Amino acid sequence: MVEFRMLGIPWIVVDDFNAILTAGEKKSRTLVMLDLKSKAFARFVDTAGLCDLRYKGLSFTWCNNQQGEKRVLVRLDRALTNSEWIHLHSRSRVMHLDRSSSDHAPILVSTLKGEDGRRRSFRFELYWAEYEKCGHIVNRA
Repeated sequence: MVEFRMLGIPWIVVDDFNAILTAGEKKSRTLVMLDLKSKAFARFVDTAGLCDLRYKGLSFTWCNNQQGEKRVLVRLDRALTNSEWIHLHSRSRVMHLDRSSSDHAPILVSTLKGEDGRRRSFRFELYWAEYEKCGHIVNRA
């Protein structure tokens, strides 16, 4: 397996990954379950030690452009980064913009410089505990 962790080198990748990390990232009439591709993607994100940057705006970045019961909304587009990049750009944000002529919503990554002095509250996502290395990472931090 290729070693994806490049310790000491801050980096970010922004893309349409064509996979979801949680069932909540897909909205459709049918029951949503993670397929093999999405499970493999979640394992990759965990193994590589990647972080999914927080976002504002639309919850879903892709739409099949159908109406009614046939409509499917999915969060396929995201910004993944490592802890070195987050440390360097601690105030970075992702904005999911409105879809216009495409079935994908464009996403905008902002890297704000300086500190605004406000303290942010920490929010723990319950699904993080499902990852095998969660406890180790918390203890190490």
